[in-house]
Amino acid sequence: MALPAWRLIAEKVAVPGVGGIQWTCVLDYAPPGRVLKISVIDDEKAKPPVTGEWQPKDCGTKCSADGDFINLKTDNSLVIPTVARGALIGRIGGGSPHQTIEPPAPTIPITPARVVFPVGRVCVLKVPLDLVGALFLGINDCPTSMGSVVGSLSVNVFEALL
Repeated sequence: MALPAWRLIAEKVAVPGVGGIQWTCVLDYAPPGRVLKISVIDDEKAKPPVTGEWQPKDCGTKCSADGDFINLKTDNSLVIPTVARGALIGRIGGGSPHQTIEPPAPTIPITPARVVFPVGRVCVLKVPLDLVGALFLGINDCPTSMGSVVGSLSVNVFEALL
């Protein structure tokens, strides 16, 4: 299979956006069935430099979009507990106030209204066919702390031309 060519569809989006928001809307519509690539920009030569780092609230150190691997600890209050605190995470569907994937079973609908997933410094994903909504990005932290990150990441989103 040939490697896809990529078309830039969202350029240099600051995450989090202005005003301490928890989720930054990066695309108004994530096209079902399409392959997307989310990539964090790290360019020390840019003016001002783009470091690809941010700092979760109440965390003593900066980390990359892959998360804080220095202060690892299990924390079930994170949006995605199995992913490092401080990692870049994404969500497709729902509105800007939604935090998590869905309520616990047995109330989970057969087709979820939204999906939360880890992104890190780079992520390639196929948008599920049965999921319609915007693409949001944020920091993996406690929902009440997501909007209090120090610094921001600059993110590009590409669509595969298959």
